[in-house]
Amino acid sequence: MRNIPIPVWIITIYFGVTSLMGLYTYTSHLLGFGSNNPQLMAAFSSYGVIDYLIIILKQILVLAGCYFLFRLKKQAELVFSAVLAIATISLVWFSLKGDVIASIGWLTFLIANVGIGLGLWVAILFYSKKLIKKGVLV
Repeated sequence: MRNIPIPVWIITIYFGVTSLMGLYTYTSHLLGFGSNNPQLMAAFSSYGVIDYLIIILKQILVLAGCYFLFRLKKQAELVFSAVLAIATISLVWFSLKGDVIASIGWLTFLIANVGIGLGLWVAILFYSKKLIKKGVLV
């Protein structure tokens, strides 16, 4: 196995674990194994089928991207492009619904979701492009 760069380890571990936790949380709620947190349960109960599809699809794509990145495969770029696209769709979808914005406010929503959320996916996408150019991802 070739040497895996440290940023690849960090990206894979962090986003892989958080994706697994997200999948566990959302699917357990869908299957009826809810949380004891009343605020979380109230938020989940307001989600519809499209909400869950967007959320779960994103988590699965993140896991796939982490897998390809860790295996040093250039498909990681394509998958992370899809993650960025679904994250943008998610941002627009949940902005139009307004539930999250109503609870945390516009400024916090923009900083957290646009600045940090989409910013991280853009950075990871550019990093994977850089690794392809260097010949690390094949």
